[in-house]
Amino acid sequence: MRFLGSYPRAGVAVEDVRALRRGTSDVEFMEASDWLARAQDGRA
Repeated sequence: MRFLGSYPRAGVAVEDVRALRRGTSDVEFMEASDWLARAQDGRA
């Protein structure tokens, strides 16, 4: 499964949106994707 991102909620101001939970940022998803690819290739 590959996470492709999400769209902001309509009708919600930016300042009303909660901060991202730990482990759910774009960088962390990329790191996890890279790790998974290495694990599948036997390099992890």
